Amino acid sequence: MTLRTYILIGLGTGIIVFLIASFGGDAIINILNDMRNQVSPDMQGIAGLIVEPLKLVFGNPLIGAIVVALGWPIAAVWIGLLLILVILIALSQGLGSARSSGVIE
Repeated sequence: MTLRTYILIGLGTGIIVFLIASFGGDAIINILNDMRNQVSPDMQGIAGLIVEPLKLVFGNPLIGAIVVALGWPIAAVWIGLLLILVILIALSQGLGSARSSGVIE
């Protein structure tokens, strides 16, 4: 990958993040807070490590756009970590409902 390609991808992702953070940043932060609160207490630290940087990016549109434009490969990994967090939440809620219904003891 050439430097020009890296910069063009960075500019594109920076602009997209800026627009999303400007118009929907508060809603995304609320969703991230809800996700963090839904994780079991022993997973709160890991959820915090995933959610807090994303809250910084979407809470400050200009700073977030600059950070994502410079480090867009890391931002892509972070989105993957967010998807893993969603899976962990789904699994923990599924196990919790199975325990409460008596399927798992």
